[in-house]
Amino acid sequence: FDDPETGNAGSNQAISVFLTGTTTLATLYELDGTTVKSNPFLTDNYGNYSFKVDGGTYDIVSASGVSEVGVQIQQADIIGDLSQAYIFDTVTDYKASTIAFPVGKTVHLNDRGADFTVIAGTGTGNGFNIIASDQVSKSVALVSDGTVSIVSVGAVGDASTDNQPAIQFALDNYLDVYIPEGTFNINTPIYVQVEGQVLRGAGLTISKIVKVGAGAGVIGGNSSTETNNVHNMQINDLWLDGGSFPLQLGSSTSPLTYVGQVNNARLTGGSSAGLFIYQFFGSISNCQITENAVGLLTLTDGVPTSSLFSSCRFWNNTNQGALLNRGRGFTFDSCTFEANGREGVRFSSTDEGYTWLKDITFNQCWFEQNMADDSEGTRGEGNVTFNKTSGTYVIDYVHFNQCFFSGVKGSAGVNPNVNIRGDVRNITLSHNTFWGPDSEGVRLDGTSTGIYTSDNLGDLFQVSLLQCITNAVNITPELVRSRDNTKLKLQSGEDSSIELGAGVNGDIKVKTRALQLESTQGVTQALTATPIYPDTGYTRLFSRDNSGVLQVVVQFSTGKSVVIADDA
Repeated sequence: FDDPETGNAGSNQAISVFLTGTTTLATLYELDGTTVKSNPFLTDNYGNYSFKVDGGTYDIVSASGVSEVGVQIQQADIIGDLSQAYIFDTVTDYKASTIAFPVGKTVHLNDRGADFTVIAGTGTGNGFNIIASDQVSKSVALVSDGTVSIVSVGAVGDASTDNQPAIQFALDNYLDVYIPEGTFNINTPIYVQVEGQVLRGAGLTISKIVKVGAGAGVIGGNSSTETNNVHNMQINDLWLDGGSFPLQLGSSTSPLTYVGQVNNARLTGGSSAGLFIYQFFGSISNCQITENAVGLLTLTDGVPTSSLFSSCRFWNNTNQGALLNRGRGFTFDSCTFEANGREGVRFSSTDEGYTWLKDITFNQCWFEQNMADDSEGTRGEGNVTFNKTSGTYVIDYVHFNQCFFSGVKGSAGVNPNVNIRGDVRNITLSHNTFWGPDSEGVRLDGTSTGIYTSDNLGDLFQVSLLQCITNAVNITPELVRSRDNTKLKLQSGEDSSIELGAGVNGDIKVKTRALQLESTQGVTQALTATPIYPDTGYTRLFSRDNSGVLQVVVQFSTGKSVVIADDA
């Protein structure tokens, strides 16, 4: 009675039932109809009360003085009133109750945080969204409009219960699945495999699903029962932790492909990687990928993929922030790669028999203080490393636009900001900034073991650095040996140092404030110097090494300071 709208008597309130208009207490019975019930009696912790009484008219009065006068009771069964929910503290309490509620009666279960309604039929249930009574042949079904909290179907956020069955049931039966605040353990992966599925939490530091033990991760792909495309899926505002991969998009054992979005997620604790992309078309935005063996791992076997990463942070992973082994069609916009144990990004298409690693773009991304453990020593990996040193396929069409490279940790002078080596093609670094007093800006290294093989692997083809502000560019000449029409273009910014090693002929060093340098392969031109052309204001120098396969063209405006040293 403390709520005038619902008539709820309040917790542990004394209730008296009188013959109407008198002070005579009525004779009451328990619901079994034979056991006499005390009068007055107390409500339970939630204000519920029940009794049986002979049909008639009664006044029901609480100890606080609030009353209902002239209540007509036909069958001595107040719980038949469908306008009010009957509340149980736990599922266990409901299952133990002897009340035979009528069909349509609302029963609220506090531990589930949800309303259930009594359904027709015998007392059978599944333990998730249908709960059967142990005492009477009745069941209650979850009331839902298509959205469900995992707690409503039995998940418990106590960081110990295995919630995989409850969460998977929710995903298989409802389109909008909500993970409330708490830590929900699972012993085996869950699978998003319904078209239009939304899995969402209360925030990436609030709602957490933890995969317990080794093996597959939180949201898996390989063991999914769905083998076709899953369109319009969303994973939002969640923290996924543990397993081999906290989040796997696509399957390496079936044609399963995800199409959708991942927004505002935190991926941690992956023993192989935080995010594994096999086949995914969509966007991944505002995600934090940290404290994994590797942040991002791609293995698409050449399947065209369109994955847009926006404002994601790959940081403090044991190895790479992103390890791109295979794949096509990745774009990173305004992403950060920082403080990873090894490279921020490593391109490593080394597997024989797989297609190209290509069509990858980085726009306005930030690379800072990677190689934190300096584990590579004198190998000289960097914030970004291209490492194609075996196999018959290449790294192709990779673009860095308006990115900032802010130094590399590790031994001074060992690790460059960007290290390009191996069989790579069409690499462009445009309008970037390379900074770091102890780091080269860009190293173009064509001398790594395994590059030069009988099938002419190992060229750097169409590598361009355009309008970059850089502290140093270091070039090894053998990078242009292997294939026809190889071309290297550099346009430096101010206060730059560009060094071109000339192999057996010694070092050719060029230092200038505004330099354009172009090298082409296949011309056997002796070392010469042409006259200055008054009409153009340029001087042109040609050089080759002893093998007769390298031509270097240096163009500079009249009046610029240029120093050329050649031991040949």
